[in-house]
Amino acid sequence: MSSRRRDIKRLTVLVKLGVSADQLERAFEKFKVKFSGKPYSWFYRCKLRLVDVYSTPKPNMWIVRGRGSLGDCEAFYVVTFHPKDKVYSCTCYDPKKLFAAIRMKRICTHVGSVILWRMIKEKSMDDFLDY
Repeated sequence: MSSRRRDIKRLTVLVKLGVSADQLERAFEKFKVKFSGKPYSWFYRCKLRLVDVYSTPKPNMWIVRGRGSLGDCEAFYVVTFHPKDKVYSCTCYDPKKLFAAIRMKRICTHVGSVILWRMIKEKSMDDFLDY
């Protein structure tokens, strides 16, 4: 990917999230520390999905647009945070779906992108990073 295209994509993320490049990088560094055992590709996919995360009127629920280029079969995924248990769930964890148990155990990038989105938008990690 050319430097120009990369800059345009980065600018798109910053505009959509309404944050500065510095805020994005600080949140991403904290995110990488929290999930230090994850491979580079997982972080890359979570970052790509940032522009696909949409909040809903319901608290603790987000919609993540599916991307065929990332192997998604659905048009969208619903990610929910359960504050009582401090656990995230995603519709890709449905037991009827292929590899659901593996995605749940490893934390899918739909959930990862929502956690990163919350770190950026809500600027507080106390209530949602005890995954």
